Amino acid sequence: ALVKKFKVRMVIPDYPLAPEATFRELYEFVEKLYKKIIQETPPENLILMGDSAGGGLALGFAQTLVEKMNLCLIK
Repeated sequence: ALVKKFKVRMVIPDYPLAPEATFRELYEFVEKLYKKIIQETPPENLILMGDSAGGGLALGFAQTLVEKMNLCLIK
């Protein structure tokens, strides 16, 4: 309903889970997806979110972006 109401695009990645994947593999997966998405959408127009483990992943990846890519996510 929110996607239709606000006319936004939602990406729900089917990311690899433990114990088959390590956090390093997971972050590589999410980073590749992020880089693909920002080719079409400016980073300032993205919202990273999730619940439970996905929420932790979203927060951890946002912190990685700040550190690794030297981005400021909050102005």
